Formats: sequence, C-alpha cells, structure tokens
Amino acid sequence: MLRKKIKYLTTLINNYYFDENNNLVIQYQMIIAIIGSIVLMVGVFLPFIKAPFLGVVDYTRIGKYYDEIVIACGLVAIILALLKLYRWLLIPAFGSLCVIVFSIYKVFSKVSMLREMVEDKLYNNPYKDLIATFIDSMHEATSLQWGVIILGTGVLLLLLAGMLQTKNIVIPVKVNSSQSNM
Repeated sequence: MLRKKIKYLTTLINNYYFDENNNLVIQYQMIIAIIGSIVLMVGVFLPFIKAPFLGVVDYTRIGKYYDEIVIACGLVAIILALLKLYRWLLIPAFGSLCVIVFSIYKVFSKVSMLREMVEDKLYNNPYKDLIATFIDSMHEATSLQWGVIILGTGVLLLLLAGMLQTKNIVIPVKVNSSQSNM
C-alpha cells in the first residue's frame, strides 16, 4: 500500500515538474517567488526601528503577531509558487505589505498618542512643556532601520512574481545508462 502511494506521488511529481523528455521544467516566477519569500521571512529577524531607550528593535518585538503573519504569508507564497499558482502570490504579497505598513503606522502613532496623553493628564503641571519636548525629541529620534528595506524587497519580489508572464526554464537531466535499460 505504501509503495503504491509513493509510486503515485513520484509519477505526480514527474508529470508536474518534468516534460516528456525527462527535462526539469520550472518558471522564472517560481524562482523569484521562492527568493522573495525567503527574503521576506529573513527580514522579520533584522533591525526594524531604532528608538531612544530601546535601541535597535527587530520586527519580532514590534507587536501583536505581526511577525507571525508575515512569516505565514512567506510560507503560503512558497507553497503557491511550488504549486505554480503565480497569480495567487499577490494575496500573500499584499497581505504582508499591509501588515508591515500597519505596524510602521502603529509604532509612530504610539509616540504621538503618548504626547496627547501627556497634554491631557498633565494639564496644570509646570513640567508639562519639558515632558512634551522630551516626547517630541523621542519622536524625531525614532527611525526605521535597514530591515524595512529587506522586508520591502521581499514583498516587491512576490508582487513581481505574481505579475510576470510565465516563461519556462528547461533544465536537462542526465539519466544513467543503467537506469535507462530498466
């Protein structure tokens, strides 16, 4: 029973990735999508922002499951690329792009929200202006790091793979003479 299933899977893979001359057939889109997915998933672990008192923070420490969503989008994109469903790559690409942009918005809006909270809570406090100036300097000192560029590159590669026209790459596979006699 197991042999039949293995033989079925082998013939299924052979029919899907090999042509009638036993040459491996892949597309440019598959290569670009797999590279883009790997770049996207690696970008999660790279420096994302630099903030005062926090230092350099990677994307995994930004907030609520943003990193898990981006990694899941990368894994879905790899699966879609291996199944040769290239137009569907736009869904994980746009999904991860939305999550990344939203997380950038949330990081910078928290500093603005902190300023508004100081204005409300410390209405009659003589140190209100000093604290507000400190918060403004924190907002100005918060900057994006190079990991954002890597995340953007991964998203861009996925979008490119989803929009390209299919073009095959045929890789000849050598067959041993002893196997061809069987």
